[in-house]
Amino acid sequence: MDVVVEETGSFTVNRTLPDGSIVQESYDEQGLLVLKKSPSSETEYRYNEENVLLSEHTIRDDGSEVVSRYEKGEKTMVEERESGRTTSILHFLDDGKRVQTLYSDGHPYCDITYAAGGKRILSISYR
Repeated sequence: MDVVVEETGSFTVNRTLPDGSIVQESYDEQGLLVLKKSPSSETEYRYNEENVLLSEHTIRDDGSEVVSRYEKGEKTMVEERESGRTTSILHFLDDGKRVQTLYSDGHPYCDITYAAGGKRILSISYR
């Protein structure tokens, strides 16, 4: 592991994985993770004024993207995109259930509702 500290107080941690590849984590002057680069993806993290995580935006080496949104520190939504088009949006509900909307050619076509814990499908509805 290698740590590089900048004059601003921000720092970068480089970790070498068993296969020899490197994961790089960049932290701001407050110690918040703002960027993580791995051999297969790059993730950017955004925070509000109170340093609470608002979103994660991951771009994979195949060009696909995953955007996760948070409210009050809890994950509320995950959107997956390929070639800039939404393929899936997963909403996390207050009661523990999840609703996933699947997309084809950028248009929603199916909603899947999962039970709390996500191990059982409660319903599938097509649009």
